[in-house]
Amino acid sequence: MLRRDILRAIAGTACVSVSGTLSFPALANLPSAGSRESLAAKLAPALRTVGGEVCMNAAQRLENLHRDGRPISLHLRRAGLNMSGALMIARALQSLSASEAALLRSFSVSYNPDMEDGGAIALAQSMPGNIRDVGLVGCGLSDAGGAALLEWANSAVGLQMICVEENRFSDQLRKQFVLLREENSSLVVFV
Repeated sequence: MLRRDILRAIAGTACVSVSGTLSFPALANLPSAGSRESLAAKLAPALRTVGGEVCMNAAQRLENLHRDGRPISLHLRRAGLNMSGALMIARALQSLSASEAALLRSFSVSYNPDMEDGGAIALAQSMPGNIRDVGLVGCGLSDAGGAALLEWANSAVGLQMICVEENRFSDQLRKQFVLLREENSSLVVFV
């Protein structure tokens, strides 16, 4: 885990006891190794069912994550995802517990043009709000999928960057994404 991630996780919660020792109450809320294994047990089968080299490799990485203490990035760029595959992944995301979802920091399904609005809507309704970075670049989305992502982004407490360029959004929806960026100075938006 990077130092800045650790500091974010415990910012303002370190306490010095009378004996002079430091305690970090927030560390009690960090996901356990069991959460990592159960996250893999829920997402990997969906990825294997979707198939293709990118999804199969992602499933393998998830199954090996007990060896790695870093936050999880699930990047399925150019995976050949269609709406059906996106729906399978969305169902797996919905099945995550809060502690499992807390492990997922970055999620990208960019450059899957056959995913379309239906897949984006399902993913937007399933993605945990703690994800920091989200990418749905070049996914064949129109305003319906974009609006679902915008609604998710407005409620996502951990979001730091969202990349949704190279889709078929109207000028009006693009302006709404720009407004989202203006209302959240720490948020990076590529639209």
